[in-house]
Amino acid sequence: MVDAFNNIMERSPRLLYRFRYPEMTELSTFGSALQTAIRRRLLFVAFVGTVMAFGLLFPFPVGGRLWSEVFNLAHAPAFCGILILIAAQLDPAVIRKTVIRKEPPKQRIATMTPSRILILALMLMIAGTGGELMQTFAGRHSSISDILANTLGLVAGGIWLVAQNLQTRIRSAVRFGAVFLIAAVSANPALNILDCIQQINSFPQLASFERPRELSSWYAQNAIMVRSTDWSVDGSHSMKLTMEPLEFSGTGMNWLEGDWSRFRELRFSIFNPSENMVPLILRIEDHAHELSDFEPSDRFQQVIELAPKAVQEIQIPIDELRQAPQSREMDVTSIRQIELYCYRPPSNLTIYLDHVHLVAD
Repeated sequence: MVDAFNNIMERSPRLLYRFRYPEMTELSTFGSALQTAIRRRLLFVAFVGTVMAFGLLFPFPVGGRLWSEVFNLAHAPAFCGILILIAAQLDPAVIRKTVIRKEPPKQRIATMTPSRILILALMLMIAGTGGELMQTFAGRHSSISDILANTLGLVAGGIWLVAQNLQTRIRSAVRFGAVFLIAAVSANPALNILDCIQQINSFPQLASFERPRELSSWYAQNAIMVRSTDWSVDGSHSMKLTMEPLEFSGTGMNWLEGDWSRFRELRFSIFNPSENMVPLILRIEDHAHELSDFEPSDRFQQVIELAPKAVQEIQIPIDELRQAPQSREMDVTSIRQIELYCYRPPSNLTIYLDHVHLVAD
């Protein structure tokens, strides 16, 4: 029997190796599993980078002020999370002191020292900035505020990671600071999202200027716009618009919500406190207007003569908007923009705008 056993072992060198050196076999198995785990983590890092590039460059088929603010809100938390995720895949000990099998060196792809965390954050900042600048070629709009939010998110993530090696109380305080930084960066878009929801719920009221953040739906061109209590026809506030004496000065609303086809008229009130007649140009466009390369004959445009020291209620029939383009019918279910401006106005010309709303039959 002993001879038979020896014959089997001689014909099976691998089995003999495992029988005589079981601890070496165990180590080999562990090493193979460890390599597999490292490969998976590297694939996960590549996946995170792909998701980041997709988020920065993909032309998402959504629009409007609400979605714009949602994307603005995501910048800082997303870049903070990306930094922490990648660092944790490279070195699990960077987010927890005890790692699998209690052998940190063998679990690390790279030890994430503070200097390496800084290098990783700089690489992500460069990638994020490059992605923002390339958005123009992807049909999106780059923004300095987005780049700043990305950077501050990376700063918060770096603070969170570096705090791991501090004492418990100090670590908690430092990480609270990182969370506070993310909250501070996210506060403005979060409040704008709440205002967007209020704007949607206020439809068919397009603008009342009663909400503190309502002016973020408007833009000024060669002019200064502020909420004012000097005059109003509905509520206590209106928009006060002071124009510069340049070629085109005025304001516009380009975050419009709702379907106008159910309504009969667009109405708004304007007060001209000056001593002179003011020719004000009203322009209204739908989203399809972009396809005409902004051809003037493809939109609604009307000159409104504002009498001196007078309040006027402007009424624009929706049917007139439909018929305004020469070669098609305006899509009043998808209005893109309202503009009010003057051509070469006198210096410091001021008008007030209030109660922009739609009226049903």
